[in-house]
Amino acid sequence: MYSSRNKLKSIINFIVVLFVALLGFIKVKTPLGYLLGVPSLSWLSYLLSNAMCCDLIFGETIGCSKKGIYEDE
Repeated sequence: MYSSRNKLKSIINFIVVLFVALLGFIKVKTPLGYLLGVPSLSWLSYLLSNAMCCDLIFGETIGCSKKGIYEDE
């Protein structure tokens, strides 16, 4: 079960980053945008899609304590 989730997260992240990178290379017109803009936006989209997959889709809390913020003490 864990490996199938990992594979699905990897596939979703790859598709999102590839889509953002392709759009960046199509829309950007300056060399500075190619060198700094597209890689940084691709990295940011990877981080956000990874967080989305972990938290929203699979309900995982990586690196967080077991106690939630909404639980009573």
